[in-house]
Amino acid sequence: MAQPYKNKGGGKGKGSGGNDSAIGEAIVIILILASPLIIAFLPLFVSFEKDAVTSVINTWRTVVKPLVIFIDLALFGFLVFLLLEIFPLQPRLSMSHAPREKKIPKHEKDPSLAKKWEHIQKRVESPTHDNLRIAIIEGDSLIDHFLRKSGYAGESMAERLSQINPAEIKSLNRLWDAHRLRNVLVHTPGVSIAPNEAQAALLAYETFLKELGAL
Repeated sequence: MAQPYKNKGGGKGKGSGGNDSAIGEAIVIILILASPLIIAFLPLFVSFEKDAVTSVINTWRTVVKPLVIFIDLALFGFLVFLLLEIFPLQPRLSMSHAPREKKIPKHEKDPSLAKKWEHIQKRVESPTHDNLRIAIIEGDSLIDHFLRKSGYAGESMAERLSQINPAEIKSLNRLWDAHRLRNVLVHTPGVSIAPNEAQAALLAYETFLKELGAL
């Protein structure tokens, strides 16, 4: 039996691997920083003689103090190394992480695109499940073809859509909903769709193309 499509938001679960790694690193850092104190007070734990306090002082002077100085110098050197490594990379990082959004180019009405869209609309004149499903898939494909023709790169339509600034295109959110519906219809066998849901998706495609001046 066909299952009705329901548009639900989903969250992404977080694994515990990252937390475990962070905890392990924190424990190592704490042990390194606490090692001078552990060494200094070691005589208190292994000896209960009267001169234990004197032994602690001697240990501090002969072992712990040089160790602390060494750790401080090592940390300072590591900090200098990080500064020398990070600052030269800043211009390249700013370029590689620049916003992917770009301005929408101006379009003129495309007769061939309008003809394809008219063919898609004729399918819903007989709103059977197959016609609605094919109409949405073809409409989504038409939008993707338009995006690629307009210069939007990416391995998927989602990557191309992510380059569009939502502030420039009012119909973008509805287009995302239509694209998600198309993915459900393609990847979920037996799912059904109501005529009003199909009409809303096709209207989102049409509105997007008109807003860009292609229709």
